[in-house]
Order: sequence, then structure tokens, then C-alpha cells
Amino acid sequence: MALKRLYTGEMVSLSAPLTSIAHADRQTLAVIPAIAALLPELDTAHITLLATQIKPAAETRLAAIGKAQKVLDVRHDNVIRGLHGLLNSLAYLTKNAELASQTLQLLSVILPDGLDAVSKTYREEAGQASLLEFRLSPEDTLLLKDIRTLEGSAWDAVKEWMDIGAQLGALEDERSGIPQISGPSAADVVSARNKWIRTIKAIRSVLELVNAGQPGVGKILDRFTEAERKADHRVASAEVEPTPAEPNVTEPAADAVAEAATDKSKSTG
Repeated sequence: MALKRLYTGEMVSLSAPLTSIAHADRQTLAVIPAIAALLPELDTAHITLLATQIKPAAETRLAAIGKAQKVLDVRHDNVIRGLHGLLNSLAYLTKNAELASQTLQLLSVILPDGLDAVSKTYREEAGQASLLEFRLSPEDTLLLKDIRTLEGSAWDAVKEWMDIGAQLGALEDERSGIPQISGPSAADVVSARNKWIRTIKAIRSVLELVNAGQPGVGKILDRFTEAERKADHRVASAEVEPTPAEPNVTEPAADAVAEAATDKSKSTG
């Protein structure tokens, strides 16, 4: 039987009562001198395993920010493409050369980089939306108000664009205030598991050697034996020889990072 076949959650569940000062199992071990010397190592191994788990609060908020930015970004890009297409089309459709020139000039003021504006980072999009307000002249604003859309005017679309930019900027500010999640690497998890396994093996060996005779010792040993038996059965049932796949403790952090580094790497650069 092998302790390495236990899942990390099973390991933590087994060592939790042994590391709780008030628990009867801990008190049983503490009165055995040879075991008492190993308890600090057990405490450290248990804490190290817990440290491989991602703290959910920051992770959950980062994921929520990423999702909100995705939704805003879709609308942001649609508004920009709509304004770009609308103003270009109107310039082509009008027979008034001066009005066509004014419309194209307005387009260059709104989108000096053309449709490249949809491929910028969230931070850049927020900044560009803020700068747009200062680039527009009173004449530009009047022309935008005169251009009708299906649900209002081109000016309404521009105001929505600026509002979306402000929201993206606020979310980026919040993101930057959240401590970066550096989830445990695969090597960190393996190291923590191995430390726990070595410590438990040492404690079991000493218990079997000293034969303490404490009534609670047998229950503790039986608990580990039963956990190993179930793990062995799990592996045998799956007809897999290697250690069963450890639940990916870094996956929540990867999701948060994936949400942050979305399409077009909008939160970087």
C-alpha cells in the first residue's frame, strides 16, 4: 500500500486531527516522547499541504473582473466598428463633397488609428475613450448629434463608448489592487505531498516500534491503513499503475489568469 496514492484532500483530512492541539488524537501522540519530537514536523507538513491551495476570494474576484471586461469589450468593439462603418458609409453616400469631407474628418478625430482601436489592451481602451472627449470639438459633437442611428444618434454611441472605457478603466484599477495570485507549481505540490508522506511514514514506524499501548494509537493507525486500502482499490479499479491524477490545485488560478489574459491579450501591454 502506498500513501502516495492518496489525494491531497485525503492527506489533509487524515492529518488534521493530529495537528489540532485540542483533539484527542493529538493528545494521544503528544504523550509518547518519541512521537512528540516528530509533531512539529507533522504540523509543518500539514500546513505546507494547505499552502498549496489557492485562496478563493482574490481568485473569484479576478475571474469576475475578467468576465465583466469581456462583456464590456465586445460592446466596445461593436460600437467602434459601427461608428467606423457608419461614418464611412455616409461619406460615400452623400453627394455633398463638403459634408463628405467633414464626415471623414470626424472619423479621423474619433478613430485616428482606425479599427486598430479594437485590438488594444483594456487599459489603452480606457485611455483612448477618455482622450476622445477632449479631441472632439463643439462642431464635431453637433455633427454626431445630427447623424441618426436606429436607436438614437452617433453621439449616443460615442457617449456609450466613453462610458464603457471608464468602466474598463475602473476594473483595471481594481485588478491592479488585488495581490497577484502565484498559484503553486506542480513541483510545489509534489514537494508538499512528499514531505507529508515522509513525516507520516516516520510517525507510523515509531508507533509500531514503541508499541505505546495507548488505546487511541490503534485507531489512528487503522485510519491510515483504511485510507490506503481505499486508494489502492481506486487505482486497481481504474486499472492504472501510476499514482492517480492529483486534482489540479492550480486550476482556479489558471482560470483567473486566463480570464485576465483574454482575447487579444487585452489586460497586458
